[in-house]
Amino acid sequence: MSVQKNSNTIILNYSDNGRKNSYNIPENTAFADGKTFGYYLIKALVDQLDGEITVSGENNKNIRVVFNE
Repeated sequence: MSVQKNSNTIILNYSDNGRKNSYNIPENTAFADGKTFGYYLIKALVDQLDGEITVSGENNKNIRVVFNE
């Protein structure tokens, strides 16, 4: 997980390498489809901040949240 600040933008990145010893998002999860309660909550908070969320990757999940300061 990392957080960056560029000018007036804050970027939060979460990456999951899929290792069994770490908390990982299963490959077949409905998270990116918006079908889980957790995603619904995160999306609602991001929307309140007028931000955007992107989920990418198959084996390695990457979640990126961008919003203005």
